[in-house]
Amino acid sequence: MGLTTASYARLLRLAGFQPLMPRPLREGAHGPVLPLTWRWRPPRRQAEPEPAVPRRPEGAFAALAELVK
Repeated sequence: MGLTTASYARLLRLAGFQPLMPRPLREGAHGPVLPLTWRWRPPRRQAEPEPAVPRRPEGAFAALAELVK
């Protein structure tokens, strides 16, 4: 794709992935270094605002409006 390692990591982070760093080998152990793994976390849901409850008008003009209906 022509991406650098930093660009690839940034693209994955923007898509919701988090890197999991591998544990280092214990002292005296030999072998290949474990690869970096990625875990996907869905985005947090935004709390939807509750619809505003229509206020009942109060007062003398509200009472007159009820009579006109």
